[in-house]
Amino acid sequence: MTDPLQALLDASHRLLPDELAATVAVHARGLGARETVLYLADYQQASLLPLPGAGVPARQELPIEGTLAGRAFRRVELLDSAAADGRHHLWVPLLDGVERLGVAELVFAGEPTADSRRQVGAFVTLVAELLVVKDAYSDVFARLRRRRTLTLAAEIQWELLPPLTFGTDRVVITGGLEPAYEIGGDSFDYAVNAATADLLVIDAVGHGLPATVLAGVPVGAYRHARRNAAEVNAAIAAQFGHSLFATALLARLDVDTGRLRWLNAGIRRR
Repeated sequence: MTDPLQALLDASHRLLPDELAATVAVHARGLGARETVLYLADYQQASLLPLPGAGVPARQELPIEGTLAGRAFRRVELLDSAAADGRHHLWVPLLDGVERLGVAELVFAGEPTADSRRQVGAFVTLVAELLVVKDAYSDVFARLRRRRTLTLAAEIQWELLPPLTFGTDRVVITGGLEPAYEIGGDSFDYAVNAATADLLVIDAVGHGLPATVLAGVPVGAYRHARRNAAEVNAAIAAQFGHSLFATALLARLDVDTGRLRWLNAGIRRR
């Protein structure tokens, strides 16, 4: 019998993003799942939105608050429930590292064994990584994740961000943007290199699209120069002159010792 994990991996190389849900459902049958549905969290992380596909059963969007699926997402743990007809539902978090993308729902004829649960965990881990990879090539998942229209400023701002959450056994970094659908000018960035974590939180003057465009320059300069505040200042002055500015918090964390150093001395303020 073909290993479902290997079969999905083999199928993934030329897989279109909008075929992912259907392909996952087909190969999950090798694990005994009669139905498989993928849900992605919306930008505000208030709802879980089902990813459609050929042969994928229709589902409604689920609130994260007050549902079993939402609890699996929030607590980052596999949860299960039995239906009156004897079928068993597994709710498994979709994780890219420690970043929560959504949940997978797998429906079995009866209660799966401990070995089946381990296989499901490995299978869903691959699904989550495929979601991240395929998202780079398509708008399918980005369109699904919006419960309402993003402003142009917010669209650009979200594209500037690193992954919302990064974690190891020594450090966890997480962030978000609010108001998620209308943000402009506020951003963050980070990088983890060996035992050093560098952090940036930035607020560009103004609102909407002009603030977002302005914020893009220091974020880009920060990524280019990492911790060289003089270059960040020079990049803003060169592009926008001295009438526009961005305030920022920069820090460096020594992961081994827990020591945090603030690096704000050179950041230009009004």
